[in-house]
Amino acid sequence: MEDFRNPQIAIVKEGILDIINLIADYYEEGKPLFPEVIIINDIDFLDSIIPKFLPVKTHILTKEEFPLAVKLCAPLATHGWIIYIEVKENSMKYGMVTAEVDETSPSIHSQTVGWLKPTETEYSVAYIRNIGKKVVELSGVKTTRIISLNLDETRDYSQNELSQLCIAITQNCDDHLIEKLKTYFEKLIDETLKVGHGNLIGVIKDTEDNIEKIKSELKVNGGIYLENPIDFQYLLSQTQEGDSQSSVALRSYAYLFQAMLNHDGITIMTNKGRVLGYHMLIADDIRDEDKLTGGARSKAFLSMNNCSHFEFCFYKSQDGNLKIWKKK
Repeated sequence: MEDFRNPQIAIVKEGILDIINLIADYYEEGKPLFPEVIIINDIDFLDSIIPKFLPVKTHILTKEEFPLAVKLCAPLATHGWIIYIEVKENSMKYGMVTAEVDETSPSIHSQTVGWLKPTETEYSVAYIRNIGKKVVELSGVKTTRIISLNLDETRDYSQNELSQLCIAITQNCDDHLIEKLKTYFEKLIDETLKVGHGNLIGVIKDTEDNIEKIKSELKVNGGIYLENPIDFQYLLSQTQEGDSQSSVALRSYAYLFQAMLNHDGITIMTNKGRVLGYHMLIADDIRDEDKLTGGARSKAFLSMNNCSHFEFCFYKSQDGNLKIWKKK
């Protein structure tokens, strides 16, 4: 983590700690919120991501103003908007920033401290975001730290389960669209997971024979196979041609997809970016050697792994734990 080169380092460090404690388990009027915060020593650092700003407040630098910035801005931090705090000498400015140009725009996180981050920079950066139940990620350009404020056993966050899920979903998509689709699904599904109470996603091979086989052989106690699967590869390709109506269609189907993901049961996707069905309540397929912990969703995840129909399975529990399984 890079230091802020000013006499007020101690105030900034205390402010970062307060923000970590606050967003680890943040609620407004009983509703959980998941604001992301970037703290920088110069707003010019964000110029390369083509930012759009909504300034909220300028204030003298105080420890107390950091959590206040979160409280004032957290309800606005959705759909690609994050909270920025610029610290310069004895002053701080904060508000909202987004880098959204279209549906496939990389997130600010990926462009500042993630896989698209600059290799070298003269600026100081601290990016703070919630990544699990009372678990916060603190990242600079050079290093990342995971801060757990719960008593659960620490898990390996390097697996990046969401990224692996999106790789599986886009595996057989057209080469020129794979990266855009992966970025799109990562943002869309991540937003969904934050507000849901648990999720199950199964990925299958996208061939006519395989789809018909699954429809006839997968043992489920309920669910809906879509008469016309939602084809996100097609929808996204249409938006790339600059058609405004296609962009509206993509957004509309995205809302449906998010609702399906947060419905009980499994959402079935293909490895060509298509949504095949949702609310699939799989029949139990638990074996003697299986170690079952948790409730119905954990049992369903094990049954997905055992049934032989899925290439990739994704699980998120109500308390935020993630698991993935891949066919060998």
